[in-house]
Amino acid sequence: MFKVFVLYFALTPAGHFSVLQGSGLQVASFLGPLKIRNFPDITMVLVIKELKTTLSIKYIFKILLTNLISMHSLEKDPEAPRIQKAVKGMAKYFTDVEKIPLGVSDIDFLMINTPPYCNFSCIKCFTDAESRGAVEPLPLNDWLRIISEAKEMGAKNVSILGEGEPLIFEPIKKIISHIKGEDMIPMIATNAHNLTPEMTDFLYQNNVTIGFSLDTLDAKEYQEFCRGDADFGILMDNISYARKRFSDTLETKNGFKLYRLVLHMTATPQNFHWFRKLRDFCGDDIYFDVQPLANVGVAEKYGDNFSQEEEALEESYEQFQKYGHRAYPPMVLAETDDKQPTCCLFYYGLAINHSGEIMFDTHAIEPKNAIGSARELPLQELNMRVKKLRKYFLENFEAGYCPVRDEAYKKFLELTKSDINKIICL
Repeated sequence: MFKVFVLYFALTPAGHFSVLQGSGLQVASFLGPLKIRNFPDITMVLVIKELKTTLSIKYIFKILLTNLISMHSLEKDPEAPRIQKAVKGMAKYFTDVEKIPLGVSDIDFLMINTPPYCNFSCIKCFTDAESRGAVEPLPLNDWLRIISEAKEMGAKNVSILGEGEPLIFEPIKKIISHIKGEDMIPMIATNAHNLTPEMTDFLYQNNVTIGFSLDTLDAKEYQEFCRGDADFGILMDNISYARKRFSDTLETKNGFKLYRLVLHMTATPQNFHWFRKLRDFCGDDIYFDVQPLANVGVAEKYGDNFSQEEEALEESYEQFQKYGHRAYPPMVLAETDDKQPTCCLFYYGLAINHSGEIMFDTHAIEPKNAIGSARELPLQELNMRVKKLRKYFLENFEAGYCPVRDEAYKKFLELTKSDINKIICL
């Protein structure tokens, strides 16, 4: 029988150990990191300690097995140079690579949503695009005006992230060309079905960073997850061409390897076992971005689809929800003014939906009509309203780095239904 104290830890991309959770108790003896090949990045380290609880070795190993987040060897060469990773156009690219601080300008990021039309019908979708039609989409000239106005406010990146599939939005090339012409970095999130060689060539030539979604490497499961026109063969062909086309964009600067191709995995209890294989699929030429499911939009409707009968995987996923961003920093991860983890797009950006409505966050569909419209008001005024709403949220709700991935977001929605105008002082 052993008496143990459990400490969560992570091996960061920089090669340092980051304590995730533990008490202030003095440690009598430290067992770890365990020198086992393919030991997990995030796990539990056991420390001998006089506690009231007595745990058997069988239970200790159950704890270890139920907290496997990913399989990754800790047997690294301590003398090897530490090369970190950054996505071109995201927070670390500006702060750590280009040495440009965030928060000095009015905004650093502009997020624009294309109309809610999609050739897929994903069960994880934030927006529930299939159930909503477009509401008076902004004409092209308005989008170009808004992008130029954001540039004047200091925006360095324009991310095109939804609400529908950007590559089926007819004026997408003109919008991207305008972003490049304003000397801003375009980023696009896509299901990659329409990421044809011709489209890939265009995005390559216009300095676009591409983030494509992939949650499994099983063709049948892929179809079940994405539905609609999803075709695993087409996806693999498109990714293969993009890897070749973007291969000469990889570069190292100021100790960071820079990426313009990103694989985004939405982790759920159901697909969590694909974590390692998807990471390995990325190799050295695609940035692996993994974040937990946001229980909003379609995902809220299909909640039962994401359950996991195996208790070990369910518990592993719960630990990942809490601490995964520390071991595998999402490409959007940044810090607030008081050094708390946050999404750079949420904290330092301004989001606009397809009809011109300003959004609390780029995936926060629900309160979109309460803040104001870029059709009627200048971005400066609208940005001040968003800042007041963001300040209220951060001061009154204890949430993680991503607001819509946190249960606090739903509480926020309930409390602001009647008070949102008071909060933004209209």
